Amino acid sequence: MVNMKAVGIMTGFVYAELLVRLYDLCAAGQLDQAATLFCDFLPLNRWEFQPGICVSLRKKVLKKLGVFTSDKVRHPGPNADDKTVEQLFYIVRHLQGKGYDLAG
Repeated sequence: MVNMKAVGIMTGFVYAELLVRLYDLCAAGQLDQAATLFCDFLPLNRWEFQPGICVSLRKKVLKKLGVFTSDKVRHPGPNADDKTVEQLFYIVRHLQGKGYDLAG
């Protein structure tokens, strides 16, 4: 068995299913629903994209989801502090409370 390990940069938004749903709504011409979805997940998207710590935040979510076994950020990338991570998951729980099917 080959032990495969991914090495590279972190990009994007962890909850890609929200972006796919947004695209599908727009493609179907359901612009009011698309706008609601966009406005609902925008705080999470912006929180995750914080300059300097965005990779750390994404890795924290991906570790919690079981995708990664480690949330270690390679040097020189900084780690997000515990309070910032707590606030990130507060936003996730808020969206879950609104009915969005998000893991984490």
